[in-house]
Amino acid sequence: MKLAFTVCLIGCIVPAVAQQSGGVTPAQWQYANKEDPMSGKLFDMFLLEGRYLTPPSLGALHVPSITVQCAGGKFTGALLSVGAVVQSSRDALGHMVSGQVIVDMRLDENKPTGDQWGIGNDGQTLFFDQFSLTKLLTGRMIWGRLGKEEPLARRVRLSVGEAFSNPIVMQFDMPQDATQLVQSCGLMGRRNGRKK
Repeated sequence: MKLAFTVCLIGCIVPAVAQQSGGVTPAQWQYANKEDPMSGKLFDMFLLEGRYLTPPSLGALHVPSITVQCAGGKFTGALLSVGAVVQSSRDALGHMVSGQVIVDMRLDENKPTGDQWGIGNDGQTLFFDQFSLTKLLTGRMIWGRLGKEEPLARRVRLSVGEAFSNPIVMQFDMPQDATQLVQSCGLMGRRNGRKK
């Protein structure tokens, strides 16, 4: 699978400020419409910040984050910024599998499951596909697209092994309104050949 993904490190998305009563900020997908400087094409970028339950061994400069990128109404890529170098997966014989890592997920209060994601060149960024994104959004594996009334996950915990250290555990409080992301990335399901 070939993924073209524009990584934006600082200042790409300005966090929206929204307060609920009691001073608690609800989880939100932060949105930006960006232009690829090489192709001149526009794309939509969504960012969700999380927090560490078990931080990297040497600390982290930033909170963990999930970034989703879409263009022309289609999903083009997604990544998880871990904040530390991750340990590659091992095959059945114990050999390192370069460029791949198993991410353990606990979606809401369901039992943990594992998913295989790609490791970026920096060793700290993990790439995942549309199926993993729908799993993060809904708490279930849905092959293809979301249904119109699909309930969304409320909390996602992700764990990945840090290189030469213990697992890093991250939590993301999932926004309960993902309408803009679902529409921009073409994640809405189809029934009888037509969009819902």
